[in-house]
Amino acid sequence: MKTPFYIIWFFVLLFAGNLSAQNVLKVNPAGLLLNTGSASFERFINDNWSAQADAMLHSAEVEGLQFSGFGVGLSLRYYLSERVRPGGLFVAPGAIFHFLSFEDIQRIDHDYSLPGLWLQLGHQWVLGGVLTLELGVGGQYGFLSEIPNSPSTDAYFGDGFFPFGNIGLGVTF
Repeated sequence: MKTPFYIIWFFVLLFAGNLSAQNVLKVNPAGLLLNTGSASFERFINDNWSAQADAMLHSAEVEGLQFSGFGVGLSLRYYLSERVRPGGLFVAPGAIFHFLSFEDIQRIDHDYSLPGLWLQLGHQWVLGGVLTLELGVGGQYGFLSEIPNSPSTDAYFGDGFFPFGNIGLGVTF
């Protein structure tokens, strides 16, 4: 499933880009290690502000349990440095929603929703006028709740702080 995504990404990198970019399309290569996929689309509103939409796919097996799900996010970025966009130091508050599902040992399906709010501090570099590299760190406060799908399932609710890091490789256009 990931192979067609990376083939398309190769052609986007090959044929897109300019120096006064209004948009950046990014992927997170660290997702390959965690068996997840994520992509982001950043659109500049003006020289210092941009909006970014994120999409994530999750799939992992932990101690015999198969997890899967998806997530979507939206953030506003404020670039603190006076560099040629889309490069520079930024701060980005945002919101995210994850939906996760797994089957337990008794073959009972469990579905969870995880909405949250985050704050990220990062830096994006423009390489060769077309490619971008982004590194960021931040924290997310999430609200986990189980979506009961059988009468015998007890609902679980919780909340907490989750630190995160971000690596993004992108192309401007």
